[in-house]
Amino acid sequence: NEACAKQIGALEGVDQRGGTLLFGSGMSGITSALMSALKAGDHAVFPYTVYGGTHEFIKEFAIHWGIEVDFIDAAGENGPEAYKAALRENTKVVYCETPANPTCRITDLKGVGRVV
Repeated sequence: NEACAKQIGALEGVDQRGGTLLFGSGMSGITSALMSALKAGDHAVFPYTVYGGTHEFIKEFAIHWGIEVDFIDAAGENGPEAYKAALRENTKVVYCETPANPTCRITDLKGVGRVV
């Protein structure tokens, strides 16, 4: 609820002009974030090892809505370069999940941040 979101936001130091959102599940948060950032004609990059619900959302919905998607090998020392190689003019989302569910593969978030 809104009161709980405000309290968590205050504890985390969130600027209340932007607000805080709470979701009943991780998948509802992921779906909401992706749907707010992507539209037909946009491109997104995802690791091929990603939570099953996220993968299903991408394959069963996002692609059918005209969103272009590349899956890459995000783990290991070459992960950041794989993200960089997949970027396009219309890339709107670079999705990272670490440790990846269910494999626990690790993505170098700092490295991805440098190349994106």
